[in-house]
Formats: sequence, C-alpha cells, structure tokens
Amino acid sequence: LLYLTNMESEDAPEVMAGSHFEVNGALYKYLAGEAVIGIDALVNRKTNYIYTEPSGASCAFRYSAEAPVFNPAKGGWYNSGNRRAIARLNYYNGAYLDKHIMTWPDPGQGGAMAMGRVITRREILTAPPWGSAYC
Repeated sequence: LLYLTNMESEDAPEVMAGSHFEVNGALYKYLAGEAVIGIDALVNRKTNYIYTEPSGASCAFRYSAEAPVFNPAKGGWYNSGNRRAIARLNYYNGAYLDKHIMTWPDPGQGGAMAMGRVITRREILTAPPWGSAYC
C-alpha cells in the first residue's frame, strides 16, 4: 500500500506514514512521512517521476524526468537500474499537477503507462485481479 499526500492539490507530494511497498524483492515500510528530494531534477513543463531508491534498510525518494519501463519480473516500473518509479506528475512553474501512482500497465492499451489507472487521494491499492500484491 502506497499513500502520497497532496494528490488532488498543486502542492508537492510526500510519502505518507504507513506506506509499505516492494522494491527489487525487498519490502519497505514507513512509520513516518517521508519527503521527496531532488527538486532540482524536476523538468518544468514535462512529465516527471518519483523514484524510490533502496539504500540499506530504507529507501530515498527522488524526482527524475527519466521515464521508466515496466519490468514484469520485478512487478513494477523501473529505470535502467534498480530504482522503482512509484508516481508520475507534471511539473509546471512550481505546481505539481496530474499526479498518478504507478500501477500495472493496461494490457488493453498495449501496456501503455499513460493509460494506467488514476489513483486519487485516500484510495487504497490492493492487488491486481490476477493476484500478487503490489504498490
């Protein structure tokens, strides 16, 4: 279950306390809220992503304009390395717009990321219809 703040506002999102998710086969849980770092990596007027990058027993959350690809073996959206994309957003002159949690690709749309389901504030991700929990 992954929760982000400010999903329906123009404010910067943060990872909410109680979020837990898998990255590269390891499960991470956050008892306190966590800010996303790397605001200097945001590209104005473009789609940007929030990646989680494992570091020991925790993860750092960073912005990047690098588009991920879906990795079926890992069950999530990853860059060319081991960073998992957990959300995407459009950044426009200091406003964080059109925020989406990265979900499974839509097979009916050729697996297109742009067709992923929009997750709104307080909506809980459970599991895809074919089983296996994800975030």
